[in-house]
Amino acid sequence: MPNAGGSFTFTINAMDAAGCASLRSYTIVTNTPPTSTSDNVSVKAGSSAASFTIGTAADPDQPVNTLGIAINGNPTTASSKGVTVSNVAIQPSGAVTANIATTCAAATATFALVVTDNQSATGTGTLTVTVTPNMPPMLSYNAATVVAATTPTINPAVGPSDNGTLNPLVLQGVSPNNGGLVVSLNTATGAVTVLNATLIGNYTVTVTATDNCNATTNASFAVTVVCPTITVNPASLPGATINNEQLHRVAELHAGHRLRGFCRPGADGRLQRRWQERLRAAREQRHLALALEQWRGRQPHRPNPKLGHGGRRLVARRL
Repeated sequence: MPNAGGSFTFTINAMDAAGCASLRSYTIVTNTPPTSTSDNVSVKAGSSAASFTIGTAADPDQPVNTLGIAINGNPTTASSKGVTVSNVAIQPSGAVTANIATTCAAATATFALVVTDNQSATGTGTLTVTVTPNMPPMLSYNAATVVAATTPTINPAVGPSDNGTLNPLVLQGVSPNNGGLVVSLNTATGAVTVLNATLIGNYTVTVTATDNCNATTNASFAVTVVCPTITVNPASLPGATINNEQLHRVAELHAGHRLRGFCRPGADGRLQRRWQERLRAAREQRHLALALEQWRGRQPHRPNPKLGHGGRRLVARRL
């Protein structure tokens, strides 16, 4: 009996009682049965069909991918305890591959794999599919800062993804719900688009993901609405000359008359305050000190014919 596979040749010499002989040679080819080894595969409950390597096959007498294979007596597909193994095939490398799917209530199951060669010799193995609990969907966002009056889109940092299938995502809302931040949700990708950002402050946006086994994940993230950058022009003001009456004259008073509708002579304090307010607005809050010099206070009384008796001149002085 051959104890190894291969081709063997032997010769038989036959001789009768009269001494007559005859020789005949024979060649015998022995077949080596194929072998099959199986892996243990771990799959979450509620998982959609995905490809796995479930074992290996080998045969020294023929190309390995020409071997036949069956699972639980079926050509390519078998189901047990909520586990379905389908599209079983032997690759040219000898790897045995298949798609495995599980229901939400699936439990660990075993499957018999049998490979057969062209001489009907077989090899067997046992596939074990270990089922682990279903996990909630994966979905999360990073905190975001939004400039008021802009409409950016905030994409998830993780997901949305699941070992099974996902229902359309749901926008739970914005808190506080005061109308200062209004958003919309792409229910497939999880992208959150700002539609309106009008009130400065801190908000929380919540999106819910639910899978085919009704496991849920609430993804909340912070959104801070901030003021835009405001640019004030010009960036600087030209220099001024101290006591230059031609450049810095801001008012002239004449006794008994109202100048440009601001105030009358003698109302020095009121005039100074009003011009300070107007200069702050015009000069972008750069402070100018106003000095009211009374011509009659420093020198002998010499009326100015242009101003009239008791006339005064208001001069701007820069600090």
